[in-house]
Formats: sequence, C-alpha cells, structure tokens
Amino acid sequence: MSSTTLRTLIPRRTAVAVTGMSVIAAVVGTVPSMANSVSDSSGAARHAVTRTQSAESASTAPNLRVKAVNGVTYQYRRFGHSRHGSVPLVFFQHFRGTLDNWDPKLIDTIAAKREVILVDNVGVGGSTGTTPSTIQEMSLDAIDFIDALKLPHYDLLGFSLGGQIAQEVALHRR
Repeated sequence: MSSTTLRTLIPRRTAVAVTGMSVIAAVVGTVPSMANSVSDSSGAARHAVTRTQSAESASTAPNLRVKAVNGVTYQYRRFGHSRHGSVPLVFFQHFRGTLDNWDPKLIDTIAAKREVILVDNVGVGGSTGTTPSTIQEMSLDAIDFIDALKLPHYDLLGFSLGGQIAQEVALHRR
C-alpha cells in the first residue's frame, strides 16, 4: 500500500469511528440522570418509572409493521413515555443488527422519559426488501420509514452503522 493511500485511509477510518459515536453522544449525556432516577431509593421516583414502563417495554412491546412508499414493509416497536407534543426517538441499529439487539435496560431507561421507536433496517430482521449497499441508500430508506409513520418531528440515535445512517438522514432533512 502506498503512503498516499495509507494517509487517505487513516482519516477516513477515524472519521467513520467518530461518526458512529457522535450521534450516540447526544443521548449518552442524558442516560445517567435517567438511570439515577430509576435506581433512586425514593418511592415516588420508583413508582413513576414503574407506572410508565408497566404497560410495555423493549421486551414486551409488540412488533408492528408499516408499509412505506418504497414498497418495503418495516418491522418496528413503538413504546415508552409519550405525551402531547413530545418528540419520539428513532433508533438505528448496527450492521446486521435487529430491533432485538438493543439492550432492554438502556431502552427501557430512555423509554421511561420519552417515546422510543426501534426499527429493523431494510432486508434485515422482520423488514422486507433487499439490504442496500450504501449508507446513502440506507438513509433514504430510513426517511421512507419515518415518513410512513407520519412523524412531523423526531430525534435520531444510531449505533455504529446506524450512527452513519442517522447523520445522513439529518443531512437530507436539514
């Protein structure tokens, strides 16, 4: 490998690693305070969290399906603390990851404070279609999913490849 090629690859790999983690950083800052309220010894905090999570959680929420204009039927779960005017948080998973690959403790902690939407990417898990070969195509599919749910406002969280998808969605929807 030439030194020119190596110089080109190193910044790209670094950029990809930073890209995958930067979307998560926005939510990671809020998770510890939510986790503290879950483990807080006060009865009021525990009661509020229990009441919010008792109906559905990451492991008990039903799988739902929606067909988008691209012809793909997406499998997803939508649950958590929803109130009028709140903005749901849409989760995009890593390479070959499904909506079952999220840690229920993390998802339930976030769902105690806001509505969450977990989704299987195109061609993965319970979603139909052929898995796209580029991140840009994956982001356009993600936009089709979001549009199928008719979400006027939403936040995005992605892990690894999902972080890149989330950033592409943000670029397309600025």
